[in-house]
Amino acid sequence: MSDYKYNGLHLIYDAGAKSVPSTDRLNPLNDPSMGHKVVSALVDAIDMTLIVPPLTIEFPHNKCELERVLQRLDAEGLADSATAQFIANALKERAEQTYGYSTIAMIAESHIAFHTFPEQGFVTADVYSCKDFDAKLVEEIFDRMFFPGVKDIEKSVHMVRRTLDLSRFAE
Repeated sequence: MSDYKYNGLHLIYDAGAKSVPSTDRLNPLNDPSMGHKVVSALVDAIDMTLIVPPLTIEFPHNKCELERVLQRLDAEGLADSATAQFIANALKERAEQTYGYSTIAMIAESHIAFHTFPEQGFVTADVYSCKDFDAKLVEEIFDRMFFPGVKDIEKSVHMVRRTLDLSRFAE
């Protein structure tokens, strides 16, 4: 084990497009069900091993907490207060807006994660693996699945190869 080396490949993908409608549930950036679809496509295409199904969290996640505060203010006879009105208006605005979602997947080789921001037509993603993969294919899958039919995608894609010689620690 005198030549043991750790190798990791890390793709960082940030992309956005103005031509993506933000509030439409058909928009992949606003559809949490896309989390599983994107992870499945990536895992299959780059031959990774999914350990558990992807976890997707839709935002806003603190809406219920604000509703409880509003209920407490109402119970205390403060429903007409400026604070209660502010919270009620904020909750109404949130109900009409989209906030995107985040998905993370644990793969045997490391992880896949992405976060969507439909108001800006933006997604940021991270694919990290101790096994080499086709970075261009990952980029194409993200483009195709998050921005279907969009030609004017603004992107920043970075690849980092992480290498560490661990042979001095081997016995």
